[in-house]
Amino acid sequence: MRHSHTFAKIISLVLVALTLATLFAACTQPSDDDVTTTTVSNNASTTPVPHENSGETTPSSADTTAPEYVYPDVTYDGAEFAMLNAEDRYNMIYHLTPDSITGDSLDDERYMLNTDIEERYKISLSETQIAYNDLLPYAQNEVLSNTPVHDVFFLSGKQIASLMSAGYMHNLLDIEQINIEAEWWDQTLIEDGTLNDKYLYYLGGNYHLQGFEGTTCIYFNKEMMADLGLEFPYQLARDGKWTFDKMYEYASSAASLNGDESFEYNAGGSSVYGIACINNMMPAFIMGGNAYYVEKNANDEPVISFTSEHFQNVCTKIASLTSTAGVFKAKNEVALFMDNRALMMGGEIKAAANEMRNMQSEFGLLPVPKYDESQANYVTNMYWGTHLMSIPVTCSDVERAAIIMDTLHYGAVEKVLPYYYERVCYKGLRDEDSIEMLEIIRETRYLNWGLSYGWLDSIEPAVHAMLVEGNGNTSTLTQAAVRVVNTLIGKTMDSLK
Repeated sequence: MRHSHTFAKIISLVLVALTLATLFAACTQPSDDDVTTTTVSNNASTTPVPHENSGETTPSSADTTAPEYVYPDVTYDGAEFAMLNAEDRYNMIYHLTPDSITGDSLDDERYMLNTDIEERYKISLSETQIAYNDLLPYAQNEVLSNTPVHDVFFLSGKQIASLMSAGYMHNLLDIEQINIEAEWWDQTLIEDGTLNDKYLYYLGGNYHLQGFEGTTCIYFNKEMMADLGLEFPYQLARDGKWTFDKMYEYASSAASLNGDESFEYNAGGSSVYGIACINNMMPAFIMGGNAYYVEKNANDEPVISFTSEHFQNVCTKIASLTSTAGVFKAKNEVALFMDNRALMMGGEIKAAANEMRNMQSEFGLLPVPKYDESQANYVTNMYWGTHLMSIPVTCSDVERAAIIMDTLHYGAVEKVLPYYYERVCYKGLRDEDSIEMLEIIRETRYLNWGLSYGWLDSIEPAVHAMLVEGNGNTSTLTQAAVRVVNTLIGKTMDSLK
């Protein structure tokens, strides 16, 4: 297993928060031909090492000892600490600095965390939010002008990779004030994002909530499942038996024309689908099946793995779902699910937190299924555009930036995350089983880091388009992309020398 950090403190806090919510809160109401081929390294092995995703699939609350955090004994005389960030989009929470106490428990807790850090270190937190499409040129101009305006950048992986290749970002492994191995930093992101075992330019945690909100999962309609005489799949998930075949079995049992002439989407129709999905579920299904576009070899160098037999097998299995009429629909997934016209929905955590709070039927939550039962762990895909923390070379005080970010990310896990669980699991899910599933999902998150480094634009969207259309024969497409992707990997690695 790649790492096995204990999240018992988090789980304990979650359960406490949820119990309090039940007792005191009103929470009963209920998303290139011109490319020259290069190699990654003259001595590089092109064989990926076996990939095992992090996280135990059953959370434990036996150890309730809080992780001890040592707050550095420093203050900064009221200095402004500025963060560059994107504007809110896709119904996800991007903003970092709520303005005041408003009565919203999640934003209020985030506000109080920021206030506590401001008082502890005698700083003033500020945030600049820029439209996503303008964010990269804005950051580039700031560095090129050599103006130390922002202490940290919160950017998507592709944006960070572009700045990294130009030498505009600090290598975070060189900054000792960041507790790089601490559980409040996403350890899978660190392991996959570290190149040649010595370069890392981004970190992820739960201070920026968009990373959690963009995590994929499977929802199911409890009432529809009960009407079909199906057992809720929670125990299958606990036992490691929630597989793609099981999901197909459930989905196919629900598909029904219900008086309609066809399964073509009709907003006013009556047909019922097995599972309605966002298009972004294709990468989630691929990674969920323990298949990857790029992995690491024994020398910690990135190598292509989308030409593997297993990758092709996973795509074939996905196509068996997407090619079956009535079983799969990639359109208006939230509306279909909320209208009881889809037994399941492949979506993101944000759907329960922000989009389905008024759904009348009760629903539950599950991780994305495994390829088969022999697969060691669930793998949960994060949105490729997840915003991550980075430190530009123009930062006026790198040590201060590291201390503030480390403390805020620790505080987000200890103080903020339980309130996010409350928002998802009581106003949306309302059951202890789904709380357990949500923790499995959080502990097994995986970012398609090859896409984040900008290597996969020539292959990934095309593969996903084929799969949505029910075509799983991706081998011709993947073989054609090898030279382009290898060249891009080589350019990135050369930029680090």
